[in-house]
Amino acid sequence: MKIYKQYYTKKVLVYALLWLLMTGYSYQAPAKEPSGETIRTIPYEEMPIILDLIANQIRGNYERIITWSGDIDVKINWLWTGTKAEDFFKRFTDAKGEIPEAILQKVEEKTIFAIDAKKNFVYVDKFREKNQYLNGTTGIDLGRRSTGPICSTLIARPDFLLEAEPQSFKNNKIIHRKASKRPSQQDPTTGLYEGVNDPRKTFVPGGIFTWEHLDSLVNWINKNGKIEFNGYRLKIEEHQEGEIIKYKMIQPVIISLDGNDPNDYDYILKTVIFSSRYDFNMIYWEITSGGGIPLQKFTWEYESVNDVYLPKRVVEKHYGSNGEVALEKESTYINNKLNQGIPPETFEYVNLNLKEGDKFIDKIEGKEYTYQDEKLIPVKKESK
Repeated sequence: MKIYKQYYTKKVLVYALLWLLMTGYSYQAPAKEPSGETIRTIPYEEMPIILDLIANQIRGNYERIITWSGDIDVKINWLWTGTKAEDFFKRFTDAKGEIPEAILQKVEEKTIFAIDAKKNFVYVDKFREKNQYLNGTTGIDLGRRSTGPICSTLIARPDFLLEAEPQSFKNNKIIHRKASKRPSQQDPTTGLYEGVNDPRKTFVPGGIFTWEHLDSLVNWINKNGKIEFNGYRLKIEEHQEGEIIKYKMIQPVIISLDGNDPNDYDYILKTVIFSSRYDFNMIYWEITSGGGIPLQKFTWEYESVNDVYLPKRVVEKHYGSNGEVALEKESTYINNKLNQGIPPETFEYVNLNLKEGDKFIDKIEGKEYTYQDEKLIPVKKESK
């Protein structure tokens, strides 16, 4: 695989250089950094070739995912301020003393998942192992009013969505669950399910597959020659250190026009980095305002499983209006398994962790059932 990547990368770069020479453009030599890294700014004329290379590598990697299963350890820190801090203090903590200006909620979750990409079947079982509320200034534990378990089991298929959650508990143990069946909803852009923590969404930053976004940039450049407005332009840098090549792309994105002046833009800057170490999958994503205020930041680490790069560690940060980190989420993928058989019952109601006497409501058919002897028994309606 390594030899193939080196050959493919070098071949594309050689084609790019030959194309530039044939069309009369000059090649800009890379700048040598003290660290040994060379940096070269990619001219617009070469961008479509580079973007095609990255898009094809990422698409090929993703399309080799037939089935995928594993575990995810998730750590989340939320910083609640203002009215949210007051609301959370009263509803979820012991509510002793003065209301803090900020509340730091620290969460640890365990997720078990299984995906059949060909059928678009998804199974996600989530259990919150830790849920703590701290004074955001002093770090003092504010206590937790409810000690019941927070968990859910969800199965998504094209024809329906199944979900089970705790209904009653005692001594921190679940006594009964409630389950439902309702229509599933798929995102028209990606085909992934709305409202479902599908691990495949890690390949969809910004709500669109990366290769589709890069394809749109190529089409725009081929049609218009450049992407530029209000003094900002698309910029791509090639960073090479040893055998590793990284492409850093900084893209201005218009989000609205202020008033009727076509030159008065409200925009953001998007910075992304792709690395040949991971078949040019994205390793960095950052969104800032036009003035440089951070809005979102993602980083990825991958591992190779059967010659496919799957996420190993993903960290995302979302920033508040004052530049503070309002949400930080770290996901560590454990026991990634690729293209192995998954039992069909994984995506059926028998895998909802239901117990004797649990209720199951079919919102599609308008029927109610009781779970008994691993079967759904219809509830008889009382005659009037």
